[in-house]
Amino acid sequence: MGGLPAGPRQALAGVLDGQPRLLGFDIHALGEGSDTVGEVKVRIAPPALEGARGSGEYLGEARGDSIVAASIDAYLQALNALLAEERNKVEAIMAAARS
Repeated sequence: MGGLPAGPRQALAGVLDGQPRLLGFDIHALGEGSDTVGEVKVRIAPPALEGARGSGEYLGEARGDSIVAASIDAYLQALNALLAEERNKVEAIMAAARS
């Protein structure tokens, strides 16, 4: 990160500070029996920071035979959504710094 201007560097560091907050974790069977597919929904928020950086909700959803694997997939989807939004903010700051 040393090559980034101060603004983007601080924005990226803010993404890495703390852990996302888990707001919801729902598991539902999509059928009956021990071999049914399960659906997992995960809702997360950014780490508790002041201002707009600490707000927002991100959803991840996954289905699978393994609830553990589906849970990991759903969490990663939500985390990727959070990081993608932060990346867009960093890119906008970098574009403005170049102008």
